[in-house]
Amino acid sequence: MAKFASRPAERNGESAAAALVDSGVVGTRYPALVEYLTLDRWDDGESRRTATLLLFCEAGRWTACLNDRECGRSAWASGDTPEAALDALEDGIANDCAAWRVSGQQKFEKRRK
Repeated sequence: MAKFASRPAERNGESAAAALVDSGVVGTRYPALVEYLTLDRWDDGESRRTATLLLFCEAGRWTACLNDRECGRSAWASGDTPEAALDALEDGIANDCAAWRVSGQQKFEKRRK
């Protein structure tokens, strides 16, 4: 059952079912992120596109981006360490206060219509 991820109003295609994964200690520390990354079915059994996570360092600052492919949006957070960036992203998602942005793919699809 999804606790953090919510279904978009419209669906644009189906996704293949992902294999069950062991999230280890990451799943304990970042349950909202892991849910977005691994939840491949909604409660009613309909498929869901899993999210992707990007982590990089630029100019001495760590940045994390969660790309919610199902909803066509992304959430960003940064910190002095990788853990600080992931902690900030987890906090925003788990507490429903992440600053979501329309993802690049979603912008491209809107321009084509």
